[in-house]
Formats: sequence, C-alpha cells, structure tokens
Amino acid sequence: MQLLGLTLAQWLGLLAAAAAAVFALHLLRVHRRRVEVPFLALWQQAVGTSRPSRLWARLRWLLSLVLGVLIVACLTLAIADPRLVTATAGGRTLVVLLDASASMLATDEPGGRFEAARRHVRRLVESLGPADRALLVRMHAVAEPLGPLASDRTVLLQALDAARPTHAPARPEPALRLALDALRGQPRPGIVLVSDGAFEPPAPATLEELQSSGTPLAMVSVGREDRNVAVTALAARRHPLDRTRCALLVELWNAGTRRERVELRLLGDGRPLDVEHLELEPGERIRRVRDDVTGADRLVEAHIVLADGPDALPLDDRAVARIPERRRMRVLTVGEGNLYLEAALLLDEYLDVTHVRPAEYRDAHGYDAAIFDGFVPPAPPGVDAIFLHPTGGSGWQPIAVEGRIERPSFERVDRDHPLVRWVALRDVNVAEALRLRPEPRDRIVASDPRGPLLVEGERDGRRIVVLAFDVRHSDLVLRAAWPLLLLNALERFAETSVELLASPRAGEVWTLPVGATARRVRMVEPDGRLHPLAVRDGRIVFRAEQAGAHVLEVDGRRELIASQLPPGEESRIAPVRAPRWGSLHWSRALEGRPQVDRTPWAWLAAVALVLLVVEWLAYHRRWTA
Repeated sequence: MQLLGLTLAQWLGLLAAAAAAVFALHLLRVHRRRVEVPFLALWQQAVGTSRPSRLWARLRWLLSLVLGVLIVACLTLAIADPRLVTATAGGRTLVVLLDASASMLATDEPGGRFEAARRHVRRLVESLGPADRALLVRMHAVAEPLGPLASDRTVLLQALDAARPTHAPARPEPALRLALDALRGQPRPGIVLVSDGAFEPPAPATLEELQSSGTPLAMVSVGREDRNVAVTALAARRHPLDRTRCALLVELWNAGTRRERVELRLLGDGRPLDVEHLELEPGERIRRVRDDVTGADRLVEAHIVLADGPDALPLDDRAVARIPERRRMRVLTVGEGNLYLEAALLLDEYLDVTHVRPAEYRDAHGYDAAIFDGFVPPAPPGVDAIFLHPTGGSGWQPIAVEGRIERPSFERVDRDHPLVRWVALRDVNVAEALRLRPEPRDRIVASDPRGPLLVEGERDGRRIVVLAFDVRHSDLVLRAAWPLLLLNALERFAETSVELLASPRAGEVWTLPVGATARRVRMVEPDGRLHPLAVRDGRIVFRAEQAGAHVLEVDGRRELIASQLPPGEESRIAPVRAPRWGSLHWSRALEGRPQVDRTPWAWLAAVALVLLVVEWLAYHRRWTA
C-alpha cells in the first residue's frame, strides 16, 4: 500500500496527535450538578443502589475511548489517500489523442464533431480500471498535453472539460512522437486516436518506430457527412497608383461529392462589394480575380452561401484578408527640364519625384522607377524605366535606333494592353519620331506602318517602356492621354514589386516586427482573448489558434492582422474510419470494462461515519457514560 495524500511519517504524526487529543478529552472528569433535596438519606439510598461496579465503569470508559480513536484513525487514513501498490503496476497505460483541428468544428454530429469526440473520450476515461493510467493530448498544429499521466478519473475528466477546439490543421506527426516518448517503458501501452481523419499521414519513419515498438494504435472515428464548399484562399493587393482600388484573388473548393450551386459575396469593411453565382463540380477548384474593386480600405471578406442549405463545416464558408497600406513610389527623372513631364507627375500625390540633369546622373539606386527624357544612361539603370525619345546614349542602348520617321501616326494600337487603358492615341499629331528596332521578345503597343512608336520590353530583368518621339514636338502633352500614359506605365512597374498580400494561416507561427523600443505588446484574438507577448530583438512570436481579424496592440497602437484557415485536408471533412498509413495495422478499441470506484478513502470515511453514529447511540443510551 502507498499513501498518495500524506507520507507514512506525516500520517503517523497526525494519528498520534488526534489520538492524544481524544485521550485527553476522556481524562476530563465529569462534574455532577449540585441539587438541594429535602431529605438527603433517601436520595443517597437511591444513588447508591444504581451505581455500577468500578470494573464496569472502567470498561464503559475504555469503550468510549476506543471508539474515539477508531474514528480519528479512519479519518486521518482517508486524508492520507491509501492505494494498493499493485494498482499501477498491473494496469494499462494509454495516450488519448483528441483531434482539436478545424475540421472537428463540423456540425454533422449532435453538438458538433468535437463534442462527439469529447463524449467518446469521456466514455473511455470512465471505463478505465483502478490499475489503468491515461494521458490526454490535444492534437492540432502541435501536440499539447492536457494534464499529467494519471489514474485519477476526476483529474482526467477535468482536463477533458477544459479542452477547446482550434482553427489550426491536424498534424499527427508531433502527437504520435509525444505518445511514443510518454509510453516508452510503460506497462501495456496503447494509443487511441479520436478524430475524423482529416489530416495528412505521418512520416514513414514515425510509422516504422510505432510498428517496431509494438504499441497498439486504435482509432475512434467521428463525423457523418462529407458535404462542404470552402473559401480556401483570399488575397488582396492595393493598386499602387490608385489607393481607392484594390485587386482580389478568391479561391473556392468543392470538397464534397455532389455538384453545388454557390453564391459568392464580397464585402469590404463590412459593406457589400460584389455578388456572383457559381457552380462547382465535385472536387473542383475555382479562382476568381477582381482587378478593379472599390469601396474597401482595410478588410475584405469573402462569404459563400450554398443554394441548397448550409454545408457541414460553416467555419470555412468565410475568409478575411487585410488590404495592405499603400506606400509612396520614388521616381527619378533625368533630363534638361520638361514642364509637361513634371506637371503630369504632380497629378498623383503618392509619387515622390526627384529631378536631376544628365550631367548630375550617377545611378538610380534607391528609387522604384526612373524616367529618362531625351537621355540614355551609360549603363542599365537597375530599375524599371521609361525612355522618352532615347537619344544621346553612349555605349548601352535600351533599344536599337535605325533612323527617323517624319510625321508618324498611331495607326495600330493594342487596345488590350494596360499601358493604353483609357488612353486615346489615334488622332495624336507628332512632328518626328525615331525608327526603333525592337528585340524579339518586346511588345509593340502602338505603331506607325513605318515603325513602332510605343514599345514595352525587359532588359536585365527590369521592365522598360520606350516612347519613340519627343512629347514636346507633339500635341500629346495637350491631351488627357499624356498623364494617363505615364501613370499607366508607372503602375505597370509597381505591379512587378507589389504582390497579393496573403493572410497568415491559423496554426502557423507568426514572427512580427514591433520595434526594439516596444514595451507593452498584446494580441487580441477574434473571440476577444488577450495574449501578452514578450519582445525579443524587436520582434514577437505568436501562434494563432483562430482564423479571423486579430488586433496587435503595441504600446497603445493597434494594427489589424487577418488570418485564414489552413489549406488542404481540413476542408475535406469526409470521415475516415481507418486511414491507410502504409502497412500499419489498426487495433480494436482499447476501452476497458466500466469499473465501480472503490477508492479506500471513501470507504474509510464511511466507516468513520458509522462509528460516529455508534458512539452517539452508546452515549445517549448510557452504554459509555
């Protein structure tokens, strides 16, 4: 027998102190009450005839003392929580992996899949025998033990009740590794996986180690339906030269086995932006790109509604993404001075323009784009560039010049090219233009029958736009087409460096810069939970368990961070009864027979209560007094 509540020395000390207190109380003499009577001799005769013998009085006193000592002995032993030594040595040792990933929030079970899994685990814990021990592990992006390896069912059930589902993906690899480490050297080990099977299989090395260890692996499957359409991706990009517009990428996936009719709703900052009706075949993925979305400034949201009622996983029917802040574009202009060029660039407040003369030009390092007006640098500028009437170069040439064209006209214009969007060029008058010879991979956007007038291409990995004439010798600068052409070219340059801003995923580790001087940093999750964060080297590290809009608070400043659900298997919610993991053989359920809780402390407390009742009856019946 071993004592789990107290050590043997502590119990003996407590028992001795309690027994001494009981003995001291019994040593106290009972003082009889003084009563005056009219005739003393008569009362002396009555008392004398009822007084018991001295031997019987001693026996009654001893019985009362024994009952008191037995009561305190039972109570102190119950406090010590005695257990048989064989209770741990002869039982099973189980590790229960409870799937808490995003797919477990499906609603096709009463109360949801996670609640169904919790009920299965509860039945398994209640079926543990007095010799069994179990460890509960919450399995999502990481393996998280919910408590110690314990045989006390109360402790296990409290840990189970505290478990919560996440929006992270399920990864069995770390969970199985933890289980194998916890079961190493334990008697009769076993692993129970309670899940819907929506995850990738673990690595072959882990499966080989599991098989070589001889540890049985059983699975309790939850889930009933497979119908689900998900928003698997949502990304946003602000147009670099128009802060009122943004581009969106939305991806939908029909992970079920039936054709679905879906209404896709786009919202910006909580206001409706667009609605589209789609049909998806089983297993089909559809991508939709919106290049010209207005009305959103901070957050965009994609929400799908199925025509035939909701699917089994509402969680992935909605996704949010943050629209990135637009930064200013740094532009270098090189020329002898062109008021028409300077005036056109002033139309966009998000352009930071610097002008230098050709003699002052060294390089374009530190700029996002460069505009060379009647000048060709001696070497490639290293940035995207616009060349207006590229003459005067020595050495390097962005495009070959073979002569001149008198009074050219824009007879051919590629209306589908982004450079000439909203630009009218056909009636533009030009005095003279250079006869250009484009390279094979260049694209001619506008041309005269005698040669190209507007060319787009790439040199040394950088995009270039070449206009073959001096704009001051044309009426182009008097038209709205002139600033539109320039801004369209700069926007094309910005598109090469501005990518769609994809939201981080739930379950991933976020490393975010907050500055070395940050002192008070907190992350507010979508459900309102606060997480104080430590700053190291000007950065914070945070693992999100939920998808949605998070708020990062840094010394009172608030920054919005939108996270999305993990891609892949979490949206494929068809329940898997026994996943095929190589040659791994799944065992039968490892549940035991339900056992009645016969813990010794409860019986000892009951015995103490019975003895207390017996002592009360003996006292009031005058058996011990």
